[in-house]
Amino acid sequence: MLYKYISYELTTLIMRLITRQYCTIKTILSLFLVFFSFFLNAQDAPIATISSITNAIPGSSSLSIPVKVNNFNNIGQFTLTMKFDTTKVRFVSAIPNPSLSGMSISYSSPVGNTQGKLIFTYTASSNKSLSDGSELANLNFSYTTATGTISWAYTYGAICQYKTYVGVSLTALNDNPKYLFYINGGISNRSAPFIFAPIIPSPHIGNLSIPLTVNNFSSIGALTLYLEYDTTVIKYQNTFTKNAAFNSSFLVGNSAATGSKKQIVIQWYGTALSLTNGAVLCTLNFIYLAGGNYTDLKFFDNGPSCEYADGSGNVLIDMPISDFYNNGKVGTGNKLRGQLSYNNSVSTPLNGFTIKLIDSANVVVANTTTATYIDNSIPNNPIVKEGYYEFPNIYNKNYSLRINSSMMWGGVNSTDVLRILQHTVGFDFLTDLPKIAADVNLSKAINSTDALLIQLRTVGSIDQFQAGDWVYGDTNVSVNGVTTHDFKALATGDANQSYIPSVSKGIVYTNFLKDGIIYASQNDIVELPIKVNDFLSLGAVTLEILYDANLIDVIGLNSSLNNLKFNIINEKIRIVWADCEAVNFQPNDVLLTLKLSLKTRISSSANLISFTNNTEFADGNGNIIDFMNLKTSNIETDENQDILSIFPNPFNDKITINYILPFDGTVKLKLYNYTGSCVSELKNEFQIKGYYSLNFDANFLSYGIYMATISLKNGENEFFKTIKIVK
Repeated sequence: MLYKYISYELTTLIMRLITRQYCTIKTILSLFLVFFSFFLNAQDAPIATISSITNAIPGSSSLSIPVKVNNFNNIGQFTLTMKFDTTKVRFVSAIPNPSLSGMSISYSSPVGNTQGKLIFTYTASSNKSLSDGSELANLNFSYTTATGTISWAYTYGAICQYKTYVGVSLTALNDNPKYLFYINGGISNRSAPFIFAPIIPSPHIGNLSIPLTVNNFSSIGALTLYLEYDTTVIKYQNTFTKNAAFNSSFLVGNSAATGSKKQIVIQWYGTALSLTNGAVLCTLNFIYLAGGNYTDLKFFDNGPSCEYADGSGNVLIDMPISDFYNNGKVGTGNKLRGQLSYNNSVSTPLNGFTIKLIDSANVVVANTTTATYIDNSIPNNPIVKEGYYEFPNIYNKNYSLRINSSMMWGGVNSTDVLRILQHTVGFDFLTDLPKIAADVNLSKAINSTDALLIQLRTVGSIDQFQAGDWVYGDTNVSVNGVTTHDFKALATGDANQSYIPSVSKGIVYTNFLKDGIIYASQNDIVELPIKVNDFLSLGAVTLEILYDANLIDVIGLNSSLNNLKFNIINEKIRIVWADCEAVNFQPNDVLLTLKLSLKTRISSSANLISFTNNTEFADGNGNIIDFMNLKTSNIETDENQDILSIFPNPFNDKITINYILPFDGTVKLKLYNYTGSCVSELKNEFQIKGYYSLNFDANFLSYGIYMATISLKNGENEFFKTIKIVK
């Protein structure tokens, strides 16, 4: 295809330029921006749908009309305009999607004009994605009478357009033909009829009658219908039979569309009449030409092309069009079928993934959703297939599959980071789908940048990859008769393919073992070490810790592991680390230390921290460690708030520090400035239980706020106390 040729030529050109001395980095980056913008230009814009109300009561003061979007992926900017007749519906208010910070919705109605207009504008600093079916905004209208159509204004010069960031530049997305991307809606006190074109799976070559049937055809005074078909498959004979209830103004014509397509045009007006459900509106006479091929019988609508009106000439609501105009098909039994499964050791089937069938002209031929299918072809032995998809009645030709996932991204952690680092330095080599999944930033290379991005997403510092949430195996297929095509998926970043969707990834470890008690006072700052209890060689750590926010605040974390990443969010501490060079630990070695602020009195029996099933450890070879223990101390606050006292406070040059030790141990008494730097260590020695006092000359300290901290440690027991002092 053309894009493959262009990508090859651009890649070749870039490699040649890199080898030339006169090629600058700026030139190379510019070429890459051109390269990626070429692919992103091919990305389709989202589909925006204005909802419809078909049973509104005239005079309703406030009716909610949600505007929903599908395929809203990597959007950095949009401008959308809609119009409506203010004599039928009046704009009341709008509630934008709160996740699209900065989106504005403005209303105008020019003087002397009955046309109202709403303009949606949004620009972000980076691309944003929404799940299918999300509301872009919720609009409120008051309703007068008849049908109030609310239409996207893309035909008279107003702008409807989406853009995505390519680097730092915004690039417009494809949204042609417009009517497929901007679906109109409205408010009415009644809906249009339902019309059905038939499915004729195995016609004989020769004469072919195609009946169109209707439901809800009540008090209709006018209709216009466009039915599109392929002239290489069937040929209209310019004859039809209308329902006897219609007068002579019922007409059928034949008009050209695009390429080999034509449209049957059906029109009628007269005294309002009704038909019973299932009645034949008319029968169209064709000749079936091409055995083995098929044509859609597709009702065409770009707004007004298919339309009904009641006896007073009021247009009836018929949006979304797919609910009112039911397409048919004439043709073959050729089909494409298969299974989508996860690329792990058990090939987990994946239900709920939307698959679009794309032909060589980049046209969406059909779409379906993977689901559970029961094969009853063998009597008394039904076979249940999950992750199953099927496209019946399609041409024998080449297609590609485009997939959208309804499943949340997940199952990626530091073990995958380690696998990527091992690939980068040549200790291991990723191939096939895991190699594609590892390139999370679409740089066409797998390196430490991908590892870093996975770490950042695992701890919650970023919420998306440039490569999206999912990658897929072979999505190109050639259909010849009944064709089976199974293919695989991976969550982006799952380089070791160990995720099992719907099941937590990783081993469930024993929660923290008790390691003594730390004695402290309410409002103290306490350092809580987390230690290993076994001999360990660690190459990757993924640790998610829950903490009780009613009792403590987590204000920091320290670790001897280089390049450890962490994030504190929603009462969780997410921690990730990986390194190709394993780090060895012995029992009682400190893995990391949490810095806590004690918010209230705490009992030593309180469960301050625990870890979730999102915790996983691996050795230096990337093998998951299935048995290990971590331990940490409990915390208990004392009732004696005078165990450490300092006076005078505020002070000038000299202070007196008094403290009481509840047990024997090593005492550390330190003074910190407001930035957390130690400015003086006053005591660091073993002392026995009892009362102590010392004088300190603080003349060298500048004016400001300081923290005096005392710690006492003896075996498993510790004590902390902090006091704020001012000079």
